[in-house]
Amino acid sequence: MKQYASNKEFFGDVAHLATRLEEGGLTEVATEMRTGLQCINGLTDGWGELMERLESVIARFGAKIPSDQLAELKGMFDTTQKLVFRK
Repeated sequence: MKQYASNKEFFGDVAHLATRLEEGGLTEVATEMRTGLQCINGLTDGWGELMERLESVIARFGAKIPSDQLAELKGMFDTTQKLVFRK
């Protein structure tokens, strides 16, 4: 799992991955990821919503996502899970 220096760096990586997925024809995946980012409100529930969106994208579209991007997405999910559950 990638270590992020700041939340801003993490959000930027999520947005960048969403753009790459959209460019690869996975518009619905990108939309879900961006919707999750919009839920960030500085509270744990916002992080939880992002986590749930990432988890849903992995479950629903994982087979369609290129393996390198799927690994990146799973790492992002792991990061959000760690923040939500303080693991």
